Parts: sequence; C-alpha cells; structure tokens
Amino acid sequence: MSWSALEWASKQKVGSSPRKFVLVTLANFCDDENKCFPSIKTIIKMTELSESTVKRCIKDLIDAKLILKEERFENLSGELTRQTSNMYYLQVDTHGVQSDTHPSITMKPHITTNKEPNIYTKDFDDWWNVYPRKAGSKSKAFTIYKKIIDKEIDKDELYSKTIKYKQSVHGTEQRFIPHPTTWLNGKRWEIIEEKDTRINLNQLVG
Repeated sequence: MSWSALEWASKQKVGSSPRKFVLVTLANFCDDENKCFPSIKTIIKMTELSESTVKRCIKDLIDAKLILKEERFENLSGELTRQTSNMYYLQVDTHGVQSDTHPSITMKPHITTNKEPNIYTKDFDDWWNVYPRKAGSKSKAFTIYKKIIDKEIDKDELYSKTIKYKQSVHGTEQRFIPHPTTWLNGKRWEIIEEKDTRINLNQLVG
C-alpha cells in the first residue's frame, strides 16, 4: 500500500461519495509507483457499490485525468489471449490536492463513451500494433520506446525492422516470441539488421 497515494486520494474533491470511495479504494491497492490492478469484482466487494456504478466512477476519474487505465491481457495457447484485471495509474505526481470540486466532473453531465484517453504517441501505437506479440506492460514498453527513439534508432527504421521481424516469426508459437519490453531492451532490431546483412552477402557470393 502506498501511503502517499492514499493521502492524495483522500484529499481529492471528486464531486460524489461513490467516486471518492472508488478512488480511495484504488489508492489502497497501490504500490510505491502509484499503480494497482484490482479487478472490478474486488472493487465492488470493497465499496459495496453496483458494477455499473463502479465502472461509471472509474470512467469519471479517467475523464478527470485523476487516473489512467491500461487494459491487460494474458497469453493462452497459440495466439489466444484473455483480458485480465486492468492496471490503474493514480496521477499523484501530476495532480495536486484539489481545493474545489474537479471541474471536469461537476461542470458537465456524464457522457457515455467507450473512448479512453490515449497516453501514447501515434508512432508508438503504430509500432505496438505491428509487433507480433501483445504481452507485458504497454506503458513500460512505451517508456523504453521513448528512450531509444532518435538516440539509438529512427522510429521509421524501427517500424520497418519490426515488420521484418514479424514476418520472420510468422507461425511461431507466442511463448517463443519475446515480450515487447524484452525485444526493445535487448535491441533485437540489430539482429534483424545482421540477418539482412548475411542474406545480402550470401546473395553476392551466389
């Protein structure tokens, strides 16, 4: 449990008791990095709120930019995946204590929408969509991606090499394909370059 997240959540003005209850419940599950992944059922059990109320409160908190939500998936056999509990990031470092009710919650009516705020850049989303395995933390992959782009490899070149990598592992079981974070950390795109070089040399020799 993160005491800083819990203290932060308890001081936020969110416009309704259910929203406050959900926010404090999320904070109660947070680690030192202010992130947590309780299931909807767990939040319902802790708050004794209905499922629809919990989901509506989470959406309101996302709209208010007090939390971010990342969908997580578990790899099953082959290319099958199953959604697991979401990861929630409390924006403790970006939102101080609200002295008044948050305007994005109280000054507009609730609007039902399935669109979630996107914390990722378009070029990263393009890369993520083409990478052959969706596993692990997307946010961690994004952090690594930002560090290497332009410093170690151009984004267009990385995208191109990732497409080549995807083609090279076509038909491979998912468990043998590294997580996106592992692939980026290990600079696996350099292996693609080395393979391309060997192919070109063989062609020249032939």
